[in-house]
Amino acid sequence: MPRSRRAVDAFHAVTALACRLRVPELVARHSKEDRGGDWHLPDMPVSAHRDVS
Repeated sequence: MPRSRRAVDAFHAVTALACRLRVPELVARHSKEDRGGDWHLPDMPVSAHRDVS
């Protein structure tokens, strides 16, 4: 990561321009592997202790 103020500003400008031009979507569209964000999450664990009110 950049350390100087000018380097941080340049990194921010390049990143903003890439997002404005939709570069991440373009790369994802041409990607060979599907990375659509369909994550398989584990089920919520069931607690052995129950709060009795």
